[in-house]
Amino acid sequence: MPALDVLVRYGVHLRVPLLGAIALCVLPALMRTQPLFANLFELTAAELFVVGIAAGLAGWTCVMTALLVLRLAPARYRLPGSAWFALDDAGRPRHRAFELSIALLLGSGGLVVAGRSEQPDPEAWDATATLACIGGVATGLAAVRLVERLVVLRLLAPRIGTPATEPDPSAPWWRAGYFAPGSWRPLAGHLPALAGLAVLALVYAWMATRAPEQVAVPVLAMLVFALALLVSALAGLAFFFDRFGLPLLLVIVAWTALGGAFTDSTHVFFVRPRAQAPQRATVAQALDQRRPEDHRVVVVCAEGGGIQAAAWTANVLVQLDRTIGDFHRRLALVSAVSGGSVGAMDYLAHFDPHAPLTQADGDAVLRAAKASSLVPVGWAMVFKDLRRALGMRFLIDASMDRSLALEASWRRALPPLQHATLGDWAERTARGELPPVVFNATFAGVGERPNKGKRLMLTTVDFGTTAAPRNERLHSFFDYYGRHAYPGIEPLRETFDVDVVTAARMSATFPYVTPLARAAAAGSHELIEGRKDYVADGGYFDNSGIATAMDWLLQALAHDPGLRVALVLVRSFPESLARQADPRIGAWANAVYGPLDLMLATRSSTQAVRADIEAQLVEREGRVRVFAMPFDTDTHIQPPLSWHLSRAQQAQIDAAWAYGGDRSPRAVAAKLAEWCAGH
Repeated sequence: MPALDVLVRYGVHLRVPLLGAIALCVLPALMRTQPLFANLFELTAAELFVVGIAAGLAGWTCVMTALLVLRLAPARYRLPGSAWFALDDAGRPRHRAFELSIALLLGSGGLVVAGRSEQPDPEAWDATATLACIGGVATGLAAVRLVERLVVLRLLAPRIGTPATEPDPSAPWWRAGYFAPGSWRPLAGHLPALAGLAVLALVYAWMATRAPEQVAVPVLAMLVFALALLVSALAGLAFFFDRFGLPLLLVIVAWTALGGAFTDSTHVFFVRPRAQAPQRATVAQALDQRRPEDHRVVVVCAEGGGIQAAAWTANVLVQLDRTIGDFHRRLALVSAVSGGSVGAMDYLAHFDPHAPLTQADGDAVLRAAKASSLVPVGWAMVFKDLRRALGMRFLIDASMDRSLALEASWRRALPPLQHATLGDWAERTARGELPPVVFNATFAGVGERPNKGKRLMLTTVDFGTTAAPRNERLHSFFDYYGRHAYPGIEPLRETFDVDVVTAARMSATFPYVTPLARAAAAGSHELIEGRKDYVADGGYFDNSGIATAMDWLLQALAHDPGLRVALVLVRSFPESLARQADPRIGAWANAVYGPLDLMLATRSSTQAVRADIEAQLVEREGRVRVFAMPFDTDTHIQPPLSWHLSRAQQAQIDAAWAYGGDRSPRAVAAKLAEWCAGH
């Protein structure tokens, strides 16, 4: 067989460990540069040590599975072998130090390069972090070596055979590469590999039974551990199916398709049956309940953007509450999207209709909005949602996924949200105890769905069912998931309510961080028949929240000719922090990825332009004045898109309130206070 053909065939059979090694080396550096993943690297030395242990296991898994293929390829695939990879007469590797060195390089190289990469965040990766990471990798490899010497060589060596370096044409397919010729003794390498896979699977199963708050493991370590488990399992499958030339990808697709045919792995959000629909005020009634004598009210639009938007929205609302003495009486509507919904939820959880927030309550709101949810989301993604991909019913935990873990972390961060429902808030709004709030979401779902791409308003007021521009019907949660007649939609047999935390989560269903979900009954987990639409992030429809504010203004201004409205636009991302073009991105990348990147960028820019135009047009009406609350600082730290803020990013949130001189949010708040006073 020509040498090139042998090399190519070995490359094909080694694809799983090779891809695992590439992922271990390259993915950390790529993740470090992305706002969605960058804060995975904000770790203490102890946490980096744990990550290093996981990386050491992953590096050794890649090396071990590669060596298994190299040593057993002659017996399994009838390829010529190499004496360099052969074991000695005692069944021990001849070049173990070299193999461990490769594993050490794989485990630590990518992490150290990613950690020490030049970033705008001043919290640089120092020498202590590097030593902790390398020390963790070395510790993981030392543990592997210790187990190998104590268990594999002493207990298993007498029971295993030495791999042949020449093909055995007489061996049947189910024995070739697995058992020694003429006996049932497994060939060297299989029992250690199987033992390693079993240990990884047991650790995975144990961690899957822990609650997220009990798992003191960094998310980066979880992801690296999952990589080790996948490499070990997929390498074993590839070793078996490659004998028949059956592509591993085809096997995986067939498995997941078969599992999907017999298993419902739908992600859900839970709704609760109510004896009757909550008493909701109309826009006009809610306005009459809260309108001050001078008819001057404030409407807040909070845009989306993960924890950055949540923290900045909460900061703006708390600061306005502290700056304007009667802000709690003038706040007439909060229209929020995605992360802005989370910040608004945190503020309204402590809202007092009779007095401004106390210092303690305001501080509690700010802490809750900045609280990290990275570990719960990462834990659920690795130990819950990864099992859904296997498509087996007994592996699926319907009571937990990364969205539900995110909800649980928000409840822990702010106790007043433990049992609050949107219906409870609607009734408080009807009594004038709470300003109306709208958590904006978007209907979604693959296939022909009449509501796909339309807005779902998880709102505490009744906007009515009048048609919006271009016949876009206003879908309110209590109308859509209710049993009373709803134009064009069959009524349900029950009326449902939803937790406030769940409503905010549905508005903040950030792509891939939290999955699209359908409504299911709490307790029974049964999907709500007749409502097959999925719900996605409100930013797909309108990331500023201004579209819903316009619907409110149309009704409110018509109801009260003397009404004066301050429209506060909470903008959570700095305009001055434009991302620089990477000169390494050439024509090929632009040709392949450019159209998709442009489509996503254009969607965001057109929404922003449209929101600005709508604000300018409504301001010309004469009864509305726009107050923009931009986020900007001089530190130029890239805001995150995940649910974790670094210490520098938290400080940036605090500093942004006073940044900008006469155009700072604090100065704008002072002007808003003057407007509220009638000046």
